[in-house]
Amino acid sequence: MEPPGPVAYRALRSGSRQIRGEFLEMPAAANSAAVRCFPIGVSRILRKSSVRNSGVPRLSCCSRSVMKLEFARPDASQLVFQVFERSVHPELFDIYAETHIAAPGFEGVVRICRAGHVVEFRREGRHLTEVVASRDQQLPRRGRCASQLLHGGRDFDCEVNGIAYCCSAHVEHVDAEVFSELQDELSVDASRALVSYRFPGANRLQPGPVSVIQAEATESCLVLHAFHTFPENRAILRTQSLFEY
Repeated sequence: MEPPGPVAYRALRSGSRQIRGEFLEMPAAANSAAVRCFPIGVSRILRKSSVRNSGVPRLSCCSRSVMKLEFARPDASQLVFQVFERSVHPELFDIYAETHIAAPGFEGVVRICRAGHVVEFRREGRHLTEVVASRDQQLPRRGRCASQLLHGGRDFDCEVNGIAYCCSAHVEHVDAEVFSELQDELSVDASRALVSYRFPGANRLQPGPVSVIQAEATESCLVLHAFHTFPENRAILRTQSLFEY
């Protein structure tokens, strides 16, 4: 399951409804357009969900961000993707922005951290947590379902506590011109995202990293698109995660 590359980023932006602090009601036409931007596996699950459910959920959000003066994003080659069948205590992470989301059937928390993000999905007392962190991040082993170093691309799917989950993650290194263009576009999109954060640059000549997370929802699944930039490596981490219940 391969995420779209940098050239396809505009298609993803135009095909997705973005949410920030508002109730979301996606018309069927917008939902269909968004499905075309997903990888084959995600599209198949979304179409299957759309057949079972004629309505569109109301997704409520409440966001906050924290200003921190000191920051250093780790090297893009040191990123690790992990999945837990439990919650992971937020005090284990340096959290820069977060949003709490809720809709009929589920609730969750999406947090932007130093290296990436933490997504906690909850349904009827059951938990599934996705973590993108640096390799040196100390996390518990209890309840961990997967731990993979993100070299290039990784795909993962499983069913945990009755929640069907799949994720595609890809770290891509691009030339300076493409990176600058995508960095600018993500900065513009940040104000319309589910949650976002613009980090300070390492020096006055280097742009600060940007993290942007967008969301799509049907009555039986939640899809998150996350973008994290690494200016020192001219790298972009893209993940697409689907939680079906």
